[in-house]
Amino acid sequence: MAKRGSGEGSIYEEAPGKWVASITVGYAFKDGKRRRIRKKFSAPTRKAVSSKLKTALEDQQNHASIAPNVRTVGWFLNYWIDEVVAPDDGLKPKTVVFYRYIVATHLLPALGSIRLESLTPAHLQALLNDKRKSLSVRTGKPLAPRTVTGIKRTLQTALERALDDGLIKRNVAAAKHRREGAKKTSPALAVRFLQVDEAHALLASAREEPLYYALFATILSLGLRLGEALALRWEDIDLDGRQLHVRHTLQKVNGEFALFEPKSARSRRSVALPAITIAALSGHIERQREAQTWAGSGWKGNVWDLVFTSTVGTPLDERNALRILQDKILKRAGLPKMRIHDLRHSAAALLIAQKVNSRAISEILGHSSVGFTLEVYGGLLKEVKQDAADRMNSILAPRPAVAPSLAPSGIPERVN
Repeated sequence: MAKRGSGEGSIYEEAPGKWVASITVGYAFKDGKRRRIRKKFSAPTRKAVSSKLKTALEDQQNHASIAPNVRTVGWFLNYWIDEVVAPDDGLKPKTVVFYRYIVATHLLPALGSIRLESLTPAHLQALLNDKRKSLSVRTGKPLAPRTVTGIKRTLQTALERALDDGLIKRNVAAAKHRREGAKKTSPALAVRFLQVDEAHALLASAREEPLYYALFATILSLGLRLGEALALRWEDIDLDGRQLHVRHTLQKVNGEFALFEPKSARSRRSVALPAITIAALSGHIERQREAQTWAGSGWKGNVWDLVFTSTVGTPLDERNALRILQDKILKRAGLPKMRIHDLRHSAAALLIAQKVNSRAISEILGHSSVGFTLEVYGGLLKEVKQDAADRMNSILAPRPAVAPSLAPSGIPERVN
């Protein structure tokens, strides 16, 4: 067998008058081992096969599909779930469960038999249109808009891997480029937040729900995410030092509660406690001790020593917390329905109203950057920006001229 030419890649003479070249087009897992998928080319001369190889390499760089066998969307999604998603330690178990659910329930039945390279935006649009009219098997109600969005985003994420592996030419689920000059909708317009008087009304109503009052007071005053609040342990709170440390988030995976690291490094943070939050938590710990005494051997508190628990010490469920907020607290206060996450938005809005600078707000909320805070809440900062302009004007505006002294030069004015 002749040697491969320098710089020609995998080229060799397989038989007299038959030159062969091969190129790696992707990877597959078999028997627990990662194996290369290779595409072969043949030609009667070295020059001819080298030309084919060069074209294939250029196509690969342009993300052209040169996979040797017919690959279906179903084949790739199963591969993506089992060999890419499941082994990824960086993904939270809840995310893996969500991807598996979307793939098995929505993507495989509708798109699984389509050739991967033949998938088009029209296929995806037809699926999304159908899902918007479908009913949930579990609830019998129309699918929630966020579920439909989750279907598109899951497919987009999976196809991004196929694109990277050179199995497709483009990601048909990728977000379209915004038209030049098109106005971007501010995220702040999509959120609901409480005014000062509404925040007072909510807290007053929440006091009638002893099990949940401290939870909602903490979220509203500190802008915590619900998972961060539910994951708080008493060791994370220093009432004397007026500090609270966000170190975990609570999630329910396959029916079991588990603590995970926060969503980002900036989410892991320490915040100062307002007096109202200290009072709420101080009262809460006393009520929790009373509940533990009453429960006796029925107390099921776990080793985490969570701050917010049920009357028998088990972690609070997000759905129960939302039900209490919407069906009792908000209704009793005469406030419109809102999400628990809107209390976090309300915390930001209240801080902005108090002229707290954006960097401090970003750190309190645990945002990835100040830029993200400005993007989300920029619309609420107009009043603050105007106040800053007025302050600058008061500093730099011309001052009234002072009348000159009439005293002769060199003679000090008389002081009475």
